[in-house]
Parts: sequence; C-alpha cells; structure tokens
Amino acid sequence: MQKGRETSDFSYFELAEKSLARSVELSSPWDLSTVSPLTHLAAVYMGEHRFTDAAEYANQAAALGSGDLSPFALLGDAHADMGDYEEASGYYEKLLIHFPSQRPSRTYSYM
Repeated sequence: MQKGRETSDFSYFELAEKSLARSVELSSPWDLSTVSPLTHLAAVYMGEHRFTDAAEYANQAAALGSGDLSPFALLGDAHADMGDYEEASGYYEKLLIHFPSQRPSRTYSYM
C-alpha cells in the first residue's frame, strides 16, 4: 500500500487487496487475528476512495472488539469522506474516549 501511495500506481493497491482478502478468507470470522487484515483491507479501500467498502470492513474489524482503535479512525474517515459528518463525529469521539488528554495521533487517521 505504501508503494501505491508513493508512486500512484494502483496495481499495488490491487495486490494488497488480493493478499488481504485471502488472509480474511483463511481466518475464522470471529478470530481476533482477523482484525488486522480487515483493518488493512479497509485502509486499502480508503486509498482507492471506496468509502462504503472501507466502512464495511472497518465495521467488521471494530465488531470483533480487539481493542484496536484503528477501525474507529477508518470508520470516522470513511463517513467524513462520504459527507456523513455526524456519523464520523461519533467514531472520532470513540477515539477521544481513549485519549482524553490529547488528540489521537495521526497514526490512527488514514485520510
């Protein structure tokens, strides 16, 4: 994905999507190890401006309840990019609950 961002060559996004989709396919739907490929797949879709798909996969990752905050940042970004600012705000608020004294670092934002 990083190479795709650096070069604007979307074939890197396609490669990432295929490998991550395969990883999800091989994992149990309720296994916490599925959170990472689901989250990264959502990030790939954000990079491709497929915001509905990004939100779908980030929501699946968040629903597993692993404690990883990245899916909430992706959900906020996806909804903001779709123009649903109220929904986005709700996801960003979830991040602020975990970071009450500071704003979440950029590592949690995929915009």
